[in-house]
Amino acid sequence: MVVSKEVKFRLTESELALASKVAEKYDMSINALAKFLVLNLEAPATKTDREFMKELNVSIGRIGNNLNQLARQVNSSSVFYSSEKEQVMKSLLEIRNDTRQLAGKETLSEEEFRKEGQAILRSKRNFF
Repeated sequence: MVVSKEVKFRLTESELALASKVAEKYDMSINALAKFLVLNLEAPATKTDREFMKELNVSIGRIGNNLNQLARQVNSSSVFYSSEKEQVMKSLLEIRNDTRQLAGKETLSEEEFRKEGQAILRSKRNFF
């Protein structure tokens, strides 16, 4: 036999008004809504997860800065052959799209990538 336990929590008047509005929208009681939300939430990020994400964001930022410098060098130099520039740009696009996917953003086509790169070079803002 499963024994259920009672859980209580307090809400401010504005929180209760919001909870009532949401519960009404979904034709649920506030208790049913609270139970549904608690049982269907993903676990919040742990402190370790947040620290890791912070370090990851810093690392991605550094990589982005390095890629910006490389792209500027390739685009402004006559040392590279056209085929080499094309290969470097394809590699940069692949890296760019990988980082965009990690960030939950849509990937760029080659044309969008080139336009973005040209705009970045003109504005000298960060690539990522």
